Amino acid sequence: MADVTDWKSGLSATVRFENVENIQKGIEAAGEPSKAKAQKAAFAAETEAYKDSHSLEAYKAVCLALSSTASQTSPTSLPITPAPEASSQPSTTIGPYHPCHLIATSPVSSVYHYPHSNTPLAVKLITTSSPTPPHNPAREAAILKSLTHPNIIPLISTLHDSDAHLILTFPYYPLTLATALTLPSPPKLLPLLYDLFAGLAHLHSKNIIHRDIKPSNLLLTPTRLVIADFGTAWHPKLSTDEPPNQKCLDVGTGAYRAPETLFGDRKYGTELDMWGAGCVVAECLREPHTPLFESRGAHEDGNQLGLILSIFKTLGTPDSSSWPSAAKLPTPPFEMYATFPPIPWRSVIPPTSNAEFAGKWDQLREIVWWLVMFEPGYRMEPEAAMEMLEMAGVKVGGR
Repeated sequence: MADVTDWKSGLSATVRFENVENIQKGIEAAGEPSKAKAQKAAFAAETEAYKDSHSLEAYKAVCLALSSTASQTSPTSLPITPAPEASSQPSTTIGPYHPCHLIATSPVSSVYHYPHSNTPLAVKLITTSSPTPPHNPAREAAILKSLTHPNIIPLISTLHDSDAHLILTFPYYPLTLATALTLPSPPKLLPLLYDLFAGLAHLHSKNIIHRDIKPSNLLLTPTRLVIADFGTAWHPKLSTDEPPNQKCLDVGTGAYRAPETLFGDRKYGTELDMWGAGCVVAECLREPHTPLFESRGAHEDGNQLGLILSIFKTLGTPDSSSWPSAAKLPTPPFEMYATFPPIPWRSVIPPTSNAEFAGKWDQLREIVWWLVMFEPGYRMEPEAAMEMLEMAGVKVGGR
């Protein structure tokens, strides 16, 4: 298969600069008085789109989304993805779908964009016949078939190709929260966080744990946020290879991993997702929008220790009062690490420069505080987070 970056070599500097100009206009229309600051933000946003997009269609869609979202006067309206155009990227055939363009790969699957004029699809091809836990594509499909909720990605179909590889198809949404956070005014997206907790509330009511909540797994449609990628999700009946007291510890991604998995707690529950959600909310509030904690790449030496130290240096080293259940863990954290004091929350999440949300920042910080508690049982439930967002005036109107 041809390299997925081939489309970039045919993208002229003129086209890229036109996209920068369009994004800049949107930023200025949103109220940025400084042309220099607007241009700087536009260049950064376009560069991120260019770097992260895996096809020309995705790049164009994200650039349009960036230019449109920046100028939205409504905090809850996102641009509709444009109809896909013919791609300059080499294509392939996945089952009955042609042309398909590769947009992402993982150890167990490859995801393609099928640019059908009426219903663009994300086509997920399972590339291994023996996935290792916690990956389980068949379980992912079964879980999604059991779920119907506006804030959870719908599974459109399942089928097999000629080599008996499983194929899952989903609606194609090119804009993720991770990309949207490159916008100069992402607080306009804060109301969509209500959707994150609405989706988690539905999952947790069925005792399903997503186990990989992070910005890149949160997709933005024209009107809402949806939770995607259930490849490592845990289900109380379908996860027969992971009993409730012997769940896999290698779950979550980098800076969004919950501390209980880092210290060997195989009995973790839905609270695991709330930690990840707290990290997501914090990243949305921080300016610039960097992760709350630092983590090296998954395959780098010391990545887990580095994340533990980052968590402790930010929140303070836990003790028996802040994490009482840790005393029963296989590797309790007490007396094993230097004692770090917590960083004040006004330093962790500084005051915002956005006047629209300035008066709500203390309430939003408090949500994060409740979500990133060391003790899982102390963490806020999704419904409580939704209520606090409503109290702060941050909610998608009419839903």
